[in-house]
Amino acid sequence: MADASLAELRELTERALAEGLRDAQRDRWRHLVAELLGRTQAHEGRRKHIRAAAGLDVHVLEPEDLRGLVTSTVGAGGLSMAMPSPPPVGTPLALSIKVPQRKVPLFIKAQVAWAREGEIGAVFTDAVQSDRELLEAIAVRALLAPGGMLPP
Repeated sequence: MADASLAELRELTERALAEGLRDAQRDRWRHLVAELLGRTQAHEGRRKHIRAAAGLDVHVLEPEDLRGLVTSTVGAGGLSMAMPSPPPVGTPLALSIKVPQRKVPLFIKAQVAWAREGEIGAVFTDAVQSDRELLEAIAVRALLAPGGMLPP
């Protein structure tokens, strides 16, 4: 990824984090994020979406027996988080995700994709496009930050 593309990605990331992307910017955003995903593949395997470390407050609204948690990674397609007693794979979740860019939490439906002792991964099954882009921008910013996980 060229320096000019990285600069453009940083600019679009900050826009996505602030007021959101314009329709005319979405194709370029998708292209640049796909390039970044290609650079991170060696570190993450074959993901469809960028994912990076993020400590966001997540409250599981459904099922009721699961409560406030903190994510370990987040992206446009899903998240992972610590969970003392993980529910079975396939369990639907209703999530409230607090992000510093919004006064009101994001409300997203997800499904448990994998579970291991003390942690789950969930894929988003119903999320507004602007919320997905915001979460993706949080991940991109973390990867591009000094000390981030962006490979050389």
